[in-house]
Amino acid sequence: MAQVAPMKRPSRRCAEIAQACAVKVCVACKRAPVRGHVDDAYHCREILGHVAPNWDAPGADAFFTEDAKPEEVRAWADLEAVPVQRKKKPPPQTKKRSHSPKFGTPSHKRSRLPTGAMSDLPSSDPGAAAAAAPRGDFGLRKPLVFGEVIQLDAMNDATSLRAKELRRSGTPCVLTGVEAKDVAPFASRWLREDGSLDDNAFVRDVGNERAPILRYDATYTDQAPIREAMRVSEFVEKHWRAQDSSAYLHQWQFPLSSPEAFRKLLSESPSENLPGLDDDLLDHWLERCRGRSALQYLFMGGVGTRSRLHVDPGGLDLIIAPLVGWKEVTLVHRDDAELVGAMCSDSAQEVERGKRTPLDELLANETPPSLEEEPILSLVRCWRHILKPGEVLIMPEGTLHAVRNVTPALSYHRFHLDTTNPAGFWRALVDGDCPGIRPAEILWNGAHGAMTALDNAVDIGDREDAVDRAECLLKLRHLVGAIVREFSESDQRGLGQRGDSVNSFDWRALLADADDALGLWAGGGGQRKNVSAAPKAKSRKVEGDVGASPRDSLYEPSVGDVVAVRFHAKQVRARVVDVASPSKPPRFCRVHYATYGNKYDELVECSSLRPRTDNQKLVVKVGAKCKVPWGDSSDEYDAEVVALHSSAAVRLHYLTVGSDWDQWVGRRKIIRQLRA
Repeated sequence: MAQVAPMKRPSRRCAEIAQACAVKVCVACKRAPVRGHVDDAYHCREILGHVAPNWDAPGADAFFTEDAKPEEVRAWADLEAVPVQRKKKPPPQTKKRSHSPKFGTPSHKRSRLPTGAMSDLPSSDPGAAAAAAPRGDFGLRKPLVFGEVIQLDAMNDATSLRAKELRRSGTPCVLTGVEAKDVAPFASRWLREDGSLDDNAFVRDVGNERAPILRYDATYTDQAPIREAMRVSEFVEKHWRAQDSSAYLHQWQFPLSSPEAFRKLLSESPSENLPGLDDDLLDHWLERCRGRSALQYLFMGGVGTRSRLHVDPGGLDLIIAPLVGWKEVTLVHRDDAELVGAMCSDSAQEVERGKRTPLDELLANETPPSLEEEPILSLVRCWRHILKPGEVLIMPEGTLHAVRNVTPALSYHRFHLDTTNPAGFWRALVDGDCPGIRPAEILWNGAHGAMTALDNAVDIGDREDAVDRAECLLKLRHLVGAIVREFSESDQRGLGQRGDSVNSFDWRALLADADDALGLWAGGGGQRKNVSAAPKAKSRKVEGDVGASPRDSLYEPSVGDVVAVRFHAKQVRARVVDVASPSKPPRFCRVHYATYGNKYDELVECSSLRPRTDNQKLVVKVGAKCKVPWGDSSDEYDAEVVALHSSAAVRLHYLTVGSDWDQWVGRRKIIRQLRA
C-alpha cells in the first residue's frame, strides 16, 4: 500500500475529525467536496453539525458516500492515534475578511481543513440537504396544553371581589365548596346522602313534563339541532336507567314548562347570591315567572353526551353547576373566539370543512390537537376542567365553550345578568344579536325592578342594602341614558323591534323616573324623610314610564286589538279577547293570593270563585276566603277578596306567554293601542 503523506492524525474517538481525515462526507449531507476546494467538508462538519461514527463502528461504511475509499480510512487507523494539534487562533485582522460568493465559507477558515483526495461528485442542493438532515424532537408534535381554570373557595371572604374581577376580564373561574341547595334548592329532594340521583323522586316531580332531546345522528344539523321532545319519565326509563347515550336531554327550560313544574321547582329560591354575583336582573323580565329568572335549564345524559363548541348570544354570563356526575368543559376566551372561527360564517370556511377539520371541532375533541396540525391554536387562551358536584363554573359572556359528560350527569345551568359586566349585554341590545330573548324589555323591567328594590330597602330601614340597590340602579340609569344620548327617537323605538320586544318604550321617561328615585334616596341621606314625596314619584312613574297622553285615555279597546299593557310598572304586549261593560252588581273582584305578594293581585270573575271547603257557602265580599281557578288546567289557589270591581274590564291574551296567563284587567292597565 502506498504510504500516506504525514499529516496530523485525529483521535478515533473524535467522530467529526475522523470524517474530515478521510475527506469524506456523510450520507445525510450528500455533499461531496469539489476537487480543489474544501468548503463542502467544512459545511458538513461545522455548519450542519453532522457527526460520523468511528471508522470501525458497526455500520460505519453505510454512513459515508458511495465513493468513499475504505482502504484510505483503514490506512489512517493503522497509524498510531495522537492528539489533535490545534492551531492557535490568528490575530485579529483589521482588514475585512472576504467570502466566497459561491460557497460562502470564510477564507481564514479554509486553511484549517485538510487537503487530499477529492471526490468528483457534484454538490447537491443545500436546501434539500438541510431538509434531509436528522432533527431532534423539540415538542412540535406534542398535544395542545389547556390551561387550568382558576378555582376560588366560596367560603373565602375575598372570593367575591376576585370573581368579579375575572368576570370583567372575560376569564372563567370555578367556585368550590358550593352545596346544591345554594344553587338549585329543588335538587335537594332528588339527591341521596351519597350524592347519587334518586331517579324515582326526580320522576315524581317532573316526570310528566316534556323536554327537548338532542341526538347527534344523521338528522342533526347546526341550524336546527333539536328535532324532538320526550316526556322526562320516558327519557329516564329508556336512556338514563339503560345507560343509553344516544339521546341527550338538552337545555330544558323548566320555568316555562308548566305551572306545575314552576311550583315544584321554583317555589323557593337560594337564600343568598353566590360569591361574585349580584342580584339577577333577569328575575324581573317575565311576570309569568313571578320574580324568578326564565333562563334556567336542566341537562341530563349518559357518558359521552355533549354540546358542541359554541357561544351563547345575548351578552349574558352563564352558570353551570353539576348536581350528579362529572362534566368536562372546554373554554376559549371571548377575545380569541374569532381565531377559532366558531363565530364566523364565512362560506370559504364551510367549503374547507370537507378538507380540513374546523378548529372548533379540534378543540372540543377528547384528544387535544397538536400545534403542528393547527399552529394558530398557539395564540388561543383556552382552558379545560372537569366539573364535579360541589363546584360551580362562572363563565363570562361571549366565552366559547363545549361540554361533555364524563359520567352520567344531571346539571343545572342559568344565565345571569347584573351590573358587574354589562358591556356584552349593551352590545346585544344595540346589535339585536339575541335570538330568544328581548334585551330592551329586560333593561326596561330590570330598571323598574331596581327602583322597587330600592324603595323596599329604604322602607325597612336596611341602610347597607339600600346602598347596594342604589348603586345597581345608577348603573342601569347610565345604560338608559346612553340610549337616550346616542340614538335618535326612531332608533330608540327600533331597539325594541330588533330585540323582538315592545316598540313603544319611552326611554326618556324611564330615565326621569330613575333620576327621581335616586334623587329622593340621596336627598334623604339614604332614608325617605319626605314621606309626601313618595306618592308623587310613584304617580309620575306610572304615567311617565309609558309615555301616556290625554289622547291615549280616549281609546276604547275592541276584540282583536293589540295593546301595550302596564303590569307592575312593566310593559308587555297583549291581544284583547273579550270586553266587559260596567255592571251592577259587580261582575269582577280583585283577589290576593295567599302564597304570593301584593303585586300579584289580579281581577277575576266573581262567578269563578269557589269556597275553601265543599260544604261551605261562598258570599263574594271584601275579606271572603275562597279558591281561584288558574290556567287551562283550572288549578285552584287559596285567595282572599280584597275589592269589588264594577267598572269596565278587558280580557287579555299576552303574546309572549301561553293561554294559561289570560286574565281580566281594568281599563287603566291599557297604555295604548299598537299596530297588529
